[in-house]
Amino acid sequence: MPNEQILLLNNTKLWLIDVELEQANLISTTNLTQTPLYWFINRPIDSNHIPQYIYTKDKINWYKTQQTNQLNFGLKDNMLKAISLNNKLNQTILLTFDSIIINPNIESNAFELNLKTGFDIQ
Repeated sequence: MPNEQILLLNNTKLWLIDVELEQANLISTTNLTQTPLYWFINRPIDSNHIPQYIYTKDKINWYKTQQTNQLNFGLKDNMLKAISLNNKLNQTILLTFDSIIINPNIESNAFELNLKTGFDIQ
């Protein structure tokens, strides 16, 4: 079973939090254009960048992009269900979305780091 991890993005600070290991790693970045969600939200319009349908599994339609990290999106009923990509170690990372809410009310402190005592912060 994979470790539970949380990605927390607040402006140019990206936190990768491993719940089981009680570790939090800060990745400062100013270039969010290479992140999967940025590509999905701001996807290019030209025909060279349109995601291509590749297969359907468990009622999820999978589409691949031309990104170098082999970025794929899984859609079900026109809603994002999953993102799959390969990292630099050729490992497949799968993000699943089970409870998407469109246009929710979000508290202003929702994207602030709030860790239990004892977390190793790097």
